[in-house]
Amino acid sequence: MRTQGRKGGSATNVAACPFCAIVREDAPADILDRTDKYIVFRDTAPQAPMHLLVIPTAHFETLTSFATNSSRKGRKRVGELVRIAAQYGSKLAPQGFRILVNQGEDGHQTIRHVHIHVLGGRQLHWPPG
Repeated sequence: MRTQGRKGGSATNVAACPFCAIVREDAPADILDRTDKYIVFRDTAPQAPMHLLVIPTAHFETLTSFATNSSRKGRKRVGELVRIAAQYGSKLAPQGFRILVNQGEDGHQTIRHVHIHVLGGRQLHWPPG
């Protein structure tokens, strides 16, 4: 699936984005679920025994840009990603899990494509940062 030309990201961002490469099937990933709207896959550098990523198939650089895209539609899409993240967290880490979204440099967002981390399978410490 090509995400170039969709609202929320430029062709340059999409071409260089490692998550867009997964969407296009140009890069390998341990995918657990895939639809035309989202992909769920295992993180390649897990920070917990269960560490998944939930990404939209459309390229949006930040949660803010994703959530505010067409306002009502954006809120619905964010809710859908959180619902999917919670379903996988509940299924794979029934004792508890954490959902995390990083945004921007101070938020330690290393890949500029909105993504939700789902972590579980052990006691998670607080504060996280």
